Amino acid sequence: MAAMSANPPQFISEIVNVIRNNTLEANTNLVLQSAKGGSENIEQLFQLGIFCAEQGRLADAICIFDCLQQVNMSDARFPYNLGFLYATQGHYQNASHYFERALQITPDDIEAIVNYASALHELRRYDEAIHYYDRALRIQPNYVEALANKGNTLTKLEKYAEAMAHQEQALAIQSDYTEAWINKGAALFELKRYEETIACYEKALAIQAQIDWVYGELVHARMKICLWNLFQEDKKILDLQVGANQKVIQPFPLLAISDDPLLHRQASAIFAHYQYPTNPVL
Repeated sequence: MAAMSANPPQFISEIVNVIRNNTLEANTNLVLQSAKGGSENIEQLFQLGIFCAEQGRLADAICIFDCLQQVNMSDARFPYNLGFLYATQGHYQNASHYFERALQITPDDIEAIVNYASALHELRRYDEAIHYYDRALRIQPNYVEALANKGNTLTKLEKYAEAMAHQEQALAIQSDYTEAWINKGAALFELKRYEETIACYEKALAIQAQIDWVYGELVHARMKICLWNLFQEDKKILDLQVGANQKVIQPFPLLAISDDPLLHRQASAIFAHYQYPTNPVL
């Protein structure tokens, strides 16, 4: 984040004081007034919004970016950051709305295109997601994130051969791209090629030790081919991580591993919170 000026405009100072003591939700007019004060105020507010987001003050960041995009509707940074923040919280309907607005301003912004496609995927609008991934890949054919994400969407459409081809293309460009290994493993699992699935998940976890849900998917794949030599160790790790409120295994695979009702309740609560996160901005 760029440093703020030593003598920020009066409204900015007031906003900073509000953030220190409370939240901005009840002080929207103060932010709007400041945003209307000219380009210097807008840049100061933008940097403050980025800072709030980095500090986990998502409601304050959203308030700032929303006010900025009301005042200046020609700057794609504001709806893009709103989309990003809503997507981070799992609110993909809101995210898709703001990514679409950003693309109306800057149609060839590849990050906005891919993020919009990802939001559409989460909304199960798979054909539309494919369209936007293709749009990104026309701009940049070797864009690894777009290749891997499109492959994941193709898996949802049960087009497994195409999905695998996209993951392999992504991995040919960047061999340590964990999402491609995970997505490839998911496609192989649907094809019941469990040994290859295991290899993909193990590769992903070797690159990045903590990845949401992947360890549970690895254990599930091992069970599919009766690979029991690591079962007790796997079960112990799953018990500990679920107990620590980690996103390590989804509820249904856990049914085949543990008969602890408290563990199942905890795993279900973790998954429900992941699927239906609360919205701090209402």
